Amino acid sequence: MNFWKKVWKKIVCPGWRLSALSYALFLIMLVFTCSLLASDLETYGAEYAVYAVTALLLAYCVYISVSGIRRVKGFVYERTEEDSLPGRFVRNYGFRTHVYSGMRLAINVAYALFEGTLALIASSVWYGALAAYHLLLSFMRFFVLNFVRKEGKSELTEEEREFGRAKMYGQCGAMLIVLTLALSLAVVQMVIMKNGFRYAGVMIYAAAAYTTYKLTLAIVNAVKAHRFRAESVRALRNINLADAIVSLLALQTAMLAAFGSESRETFVFNAFTGGAVCLFVVGMGIYMITRSRQKLRKEKKKRGAA
Repeated sequence: MNFWKKVWKKIVCPGWRLSALSYALFLIMLVFTCSLLASDLETYGAEYAVYAVTALLLAYCVYISVSGIRRVKGFVYERTEEDSLPGRFVRNYGFRTHVYSGMRLAINVAYALFEGTLALIASSVWYGALAAYHLLLSFMRFFVLNFVRKEGKSELTEEEREFGRAKMYGQCGAMLIVLTLALSLAVVQMVIMKNGFRYAGVMIYAAAAYTTYKLTLAIVNAVKAHRFRAESVRALRNINLADAIVSLLALQTAMLAAFGSESRETFVFNAFTGGAVCLFVVGMGIYMITRSRQKLRKEKKKRGAA
């Protein structure tokens, strides 16, 4: 029994040797998987076992990476001052959210410019709709981050700050609804004109892994953010969740294009999922507007009572 406890402890808390071996095995299995996908060999179902082992190794490597990040975070936490930049990044969830959102803002702007250029070159409504979507997403992140910057420099009372934050939260909800217009245009193009995302070769598997990671992280952070009072953190995490949900839709269209056929079922499935994603984003926007109005009414009552 002690032997298996030691083995389990090694797996849960791997050292650098086991970590390096796991990464090496994953790379080997990934190459093997890609080779099977590219070849026409008759494997009699054995490829599914290879895919399963590769998936398990991928999951374990992700676990090792997350554990490593936590160890680094703990190391930095113990050796930095609270007011220093690394210290704030490790200790302050709100500050970390703002930094990540600034990075995402730059990526979204670059993506919007790239898709806008493709739309002009190819005269494509599909790429134009995607460019508009990423441009609006960029504006929303900029709007929240700019609000945080201005609030930090202002000399407002706490009541005025709370009122401004609630108003900003509702405005973000309204922008999410506007964002759905660009998204719905892209969905219509995807369904009717049979446009969609496509990945070359085995890149679709990398896209699937990244989308799963992105969506899982977005859900976890959205739930975590709602324990914080800061509306800017909640708004940014909700924007990230909307972005991740749309990435899931993009992955579905790519997978159906790669492995499916141009049948009525594919048409219906894309239309259903696209509509569900649009409704989800609209619902999130309505929720944010409702919460904003509730808080604004409370703040107005406080002012009236004072």
